[in-house]
Order: sequence, then structure tokens, then C-alpha cells
Amino acid sequence: MKCDRWIRPICLFVTVILLSGCVSDPGQKEPIQPGNTVLTVEVEWDRLCGPVLPDFAGAADFTVTSVGARLVYPGENAAFAQAVSRETASAKGIITLEVPSTDHADLYLAAVDAEQEVVLAYGLAEGLRLQADSVRTLTMDDIKWVDAEWFVEEEFANSLKKGEFHVPKDEAEVYVFAYVRDPFQEGRQPSYETSFIGMWGTSWMLDNVDGWLGFQAVLRNRTPGIPNEAREWLQPCLSGLPFNLGNQGYAIPPVVRKVIVIWE
Repeated sequence: MKCDRWIRPICLFVTVILLSGCVSDPGQKEPIQPGNTVLTVEVEWDRLCGPVLPDFAGAADFTVTSVGARLVYPGENAAFAQAVSRETASAKGIITLEVPSTDHADLYLAAVDAEQEVVLAYGLAEGLRLQADSVRTLTMDDIKWVDAEWFVEEEFANSLKKGEFHVPKDEAEVYVFAYVRDPFQEGRQPSYETSFIGMWGTSWMLDNVDGWLGFQAVLRNRTPGIPNEAREWLQPCLSGLPFNLGNQGYAIPPVVRKVIVIWE
């Protein structure tokens, strides 16, 4: 009977050791194995639309007809692109990417009206973990969608709405500061070589602050001191090439393209 008093504590001690060895770290992620994975993105066409801008001169109705995807591997300097076009009587489109597995990928999307060459919305799903030999499906609700849009400083806001700038004839040039929504490189050092977004016309790229990329555009007077009128480009755009949407630019709403500049 004396042995029982020793056996029970010893058994309890052994049990505690065994249980403690089975406890895993709940924050530990499953290691990514090398191999390929399939990423599919579901696009619901009727849920995609652009900003409503009825106050702008020449405002037109646009419809999303294509969505381009760009999957970026930041730590591996790699990227993959694919696009899907809307089909008649089809409520959904599917983008399929067969790519290497990774522990971090960022998905960028651009929804465009391909016929009118206008981009209407951007989508983001960042920090994706893609395991080998698996299929990962993203729905519209898994993606953060934002309108594609831009604006200018308050001094020229009404001029942009009318598509007409009135400036003193004695000025050699006038500067217009524009701010374009750019969620793709928020907080990063922008450049024309790496940015998906640019500006038609003469401009300088500024910083990306809180997801808004700045541009300093310039409108030049060809005959200072003499009243004259000219049409000048003043239009931010998205490059279609990184999203497999063709080698052209897509205007960002409000779509003004060229504005009338009256030097008076």
C-alpha cells in the first residue's frame, strides 16, 4: 500500500509532461511548401461601377467591361497578370492564375470600360498566403474596392468641372495641382518607372499621401501678353499593360482629356 502513494504522483508528473509536449503555438502559421497553386478571382459585373460625376461637362455613362489582375510577389520581384472580359448575359467572370506558392502575395485589380478606355474602380487583396497544390478562391467580398477618381486644388475646381480655364494673358504658365487616387503604392516613393498611374500632358509626379498620388501639371502660354485660346491635355490615366489590359492608357474619372485654356 505504501507504493501507491508514490505511483500516483509519478503518473501525474508523466501525464503533465506528455500534455505539455502536445501544446502548439496558436500563432504559428503552416509552412509554405514549394509547388504551384491556383488562384481564382470571381468578378460580379453588376457590383462594379465607377464614381458618379454629373456636375462635370461632358460627363458620360461608363460600364465595366473588363477586369485586369496583377499578382505581385514583393519579396521575390515577380508578378503575374491576367484579365477577363464581360460576356453577354453572364453575371460573373472568373480570373484564373496558376502561380508558384508563396507566403506573401498582393493582388491588384483594375475594372475598366475597355471600349471607352476609362478605368472605373480598383481592387486590392494584400498579404495572401498561397499554399502548394491548392485552389484559393477570392470573391468580391474578399477584395477592397475603391473608385478610380481625381481632383484638383480648390482654386481650379470649378474650372475643371467646366473643362475651361480662364487665366491672365500676361502669365507665361500656370500650375495646377492634381491628386489622383492610387491605392497601389501608398506610402512608397513614386516614380514614372514604377507607378501604374500617370498624367497626360506636362506634369511632375509628387508624393503618394494616404493613397492619393500628387501631380503638378503645367499649362503654358504660347504667346504671353496676347489674348489666345488653346486646348491642353490635363488627364490622369492608368497603364493597362501591368494588368494585361492592352498597351494603352485608361482615363481616370472625371474624364476631361483636353481642357480649354483661355488666356485673357
